[in-house]
Amino acid sequence: MNRFYKNGRPGKNRFPLALLLFCVFTGGLYPQGVTPASPADTDRESVNAAQTLAGTLNSLGGLIHIGDFAFNGENTLLGILWTANLQKALVNQENKTYTILENPSPSVYTVRGEIIDVITGIRLYTRIVKNEDSSILLVIQTDLPKDEFIQGLLESPGGGLAVFRDAFEDDSRENPVTINPGVWVSRSFHNENDEDWFVYVPQENHSLILETAGDTDTYMELYEGGSGSPAYSNDDGGSNNNAKIEYQVRPGIRYLIKVRGYDRLTGRYRFRALAGDPINDSAEPNDNREQAYAITAGQNLETYFISPSDIDLYKLSFPPSGKTVTVYTEGSLDTLITAYDSDGDEIGEDDDGGESYNARLTIDVPRDGILFLMVRELDHKTGGYILKTEIHN
Repeated sequence: MNRFYKNGRPGKNRFPLALLLFCVFTGGLYPQGVTPASPADTDRESVNAAQTLAGTLNSLGGLIHIGDFAFNGENTLLGILWTANLQKALVNQENKTYTILENPSPSVYTVRGEIIDVITGIRLYTRIVKNEDSSILLVIQTDLPKDEFIQGLLESPGGGLAVFRDAFEDDSRENPVTINPGVWVSRSFHNENDEDWFVYVPQENHSLILETAGDTDTYMELYEGGSGSPAYSNDDGGSNNNAKIEYQVRPGIRYLIKVRGYDRLTGRYRFRALAGDPINDSAEPNDNREQAYAITAGQNLETYFISPSDIDLYKLSFPPSGKTVTVYTEGSLDTLITAYDSDGDEIGEDDDGGESYNARLTIDVPRDGILFLMVRELDHKTGGYILKTEIHN
């Protein structure tokens, strides 16, 4: 929506305004790879805006200078293009009573303004200012969509990005953004203290992948339930210094995700959650000796750590024969296996005896043929693993 004001008060809305681009007049001023969706539309709106300004400038007459349009106090490509467009269009107005000067002195009036982020879009204020007393004679308000094209123009002339508050602010731990799995969300860290919060409540057991993309180095934490300490965190698990977490979630549990810039960096990034296949862990619950899941020697069991605190207990029964048994895990997790006899006494333990931080343990079968195995993940990660057993004569 576009409005113009005279002497600080709303006037009649005579002309629709949109972004004034300079494709025809200035060619190379666009950032590399960025082109307007419709040059004809933007050129037409450029003429309309100039006519709105020219109406007041013709009534004033005199020497006019076109000043800057800053964003957060900094020059951007959008501000440079806006200034250049206004200057070109106003110079080309017919029957004008004013003169456009390249330099501020000795102008009587200045056309200048600012660019601000208003959460739902990017707003430009264009003002006619009387230099003698800084009084504002006309204000034009132009609201632009916060799309990728406009964001591309919010670069500084040196190529740096001007970072603004994204459309989901002010989010917080108490007011997180609900995750829609599979959809990329554009976010930003607009200052060094900015933290972005998301929430997800699954309807079933499944794996959940959380990832960021972009040039900003991100750091991610996942909180389970009402815990004040993260259940899992990651810095560079994704590509190009992006964070990535893969986690096994359970139905009805409220999961909070916090994303911030690493070392409190500012910048833009994208966030996405992906819901994997539902987890079918037939061994659960098997968190204690009474719940120990019965397996047989030689069996290969695909199972999961479904939470950072998950501990899996298994029970093996052998005919008393003085044989030995090897138990080990396979997968990408760092496992620990501890073996107990039927009295609860520890009879063996291993951390990295297998491949790639997997545990592997060979022990004698207890005389009564009863063996309990406890398997843990040492880094408190969630995910799947394979438990294997081999009996030796």
